[in-house]
Amino acid sequence: MTFRALALSALLLSGTAAAQQEALDTGSRSTVTIAVRKDGAPFVWKDPKSNQFAGFFWDLCTEAATRAGWSIAARAIDASDRPPFLDGQSTEYDLLCDPTTINIARLRAFADNDLSFSPIVFLANGVQIHATERRETGAGAGTITGEAAGERVAACEVALDGNNTRAEAPNPPPAPQGPDERPLGERLTAWFGALDEKIWLRYPAPSDAAAPEEQQARYTIYGFVEGSTSAEIVARQAHASEEGDWICGREYPSHQGAARALCEGEIMRYFGDLELARAALRSLEKPCAFEVVADAPRSYEPYAFVTSGANFADFPERFALEIYGMFSDGTVERLFAGHFPENDKSGFLSTLFRINAVPEGPRVADTDVQAALPDAP
Repeated sequence: MTFRALALSALLLSGTAAAQQEALDTGSRSTVTIAVRKDGAPFVWKDPKSNQFAGFFWDLCTEAATRAGWSIAARAIDASDRPPFLDGQSTEYDLLCDPTTINIARLRAFADNDLSFSPIVFLANGVQIHATERRETGAGAGTITGEAAGERVAACEVALDGNNTRAEAPNPPPAPQGPDERPLGERLTAWFGALDEKIWLRYPAPSDAAAPEEQQARYTIYGFVEGSTSAEIVARQAHASEEGDWICGREYPSHQGAARALCEGEIMRYFGDLELARAALRSLEKPCAFEVVADAPRSYEPYAFVTSGANFADFPERFALEIYGMFSDGTVERLFAGHFPENDKSGFLSTLFRINAVPEGPRVADTDVQAALPDAP
C-alpha cells in the first residue's frame, strides 16, 4: 500500500471513529430496556396515581443510561421477575433498576454470563422490626401440638400451613383511663366475680384420670421479601433456634406484602432494609406502629445496579463510567438531597459518596494521524 493510500485509510478510520463518538454523544444509539422495580419505595417505585416511575434509583438509572448515549424503555417488575435475569437465563432487560445487594456469590455467578454490577450506589442496613400494636389476631406466633412439635422443619411446615396450631393473642388494647364511674353495687359484683374466678383457677376440680401430656412447642414466624439476602439471615436464626421455641421463615413477593402481614399479625418480625420497610409500612391504608428490634442481628447491604452486555456489549462499562461521573460532578449528591431532604446520610454512606467521586484526571489527547505515519521515502 502506498504512503498516500495508507494515510487516506487512517484518516477514514479516524473519521469513522469520530462519527461513532458523535453519534454516542448525541444519544443516537439503540434503546436499552430497563427493568424497574415497581414496589421498591423509597428508592424506586411506580406511582399508582400518575402511573409514572419515581425515586432516587430511577433518576440514577435514567440519567446514567442517557448520558451513556442510549434511549430507554422501562418495564415494571416485582421481586418474582428478578430471578431469571439475575440467573443469566433472560436477556430481556439490559439494566435492573432495583435495590440489588452486591455479594461474592452473585459476582461469581456473573463471571459465567453477561451480567455485571455497577459501582455501589447505596449502603443500607437490614434490620428486624416488630409491630408494637397489631390490629388482627394472626398466626405469626403461637403453640403447636403433636409429633411435629419436636422437629423444627416439621413444626414450621405445620405452623406455616396453619393446622394444629393455637395463635398467640394480639396485643391487648390499652386499659381505660380515669375513675370507675359505675354504681357501687356493680363494682362490688364485678370484684367478687373476679375473686371467685381466681379461686377456682387456683384450685381446679380434681379429674378422674390425668390426661396424657401432648408434645408442644412454641413457634414464631419471621417474614422477608422473596429473593432478598434477608432470607439467609432468617435461615441462620431458624437453624439456631432452640428446641421447643422454633423460628420459621415466610417469604413475600413485595415489601408491602410483608408490611401488611406484620400489621395483621401474620408474622411477628419483618426483616429487611429499614428505609424500604418504613416506606412499605407507611404506604398501607392502615399502617401500624413499629420499632426496630435492638438486639437482633443486622446485615450490611451494599446496593448496586445490574447490567447486561448480552444485547449491547459496551453498555455495562459505559453505564458504570457515567455512574462514576455523576458522583464526581455532584449529581448523585443533589439527587439524594432532593429525594431524602430530611434524612441525613450515615457516616458509611458519606464515605461511599466521597470514594466514588473519583478525580476527573487528564484527558488523553487525540492522536495526530500524520505523526503516527512513517516518513515518506
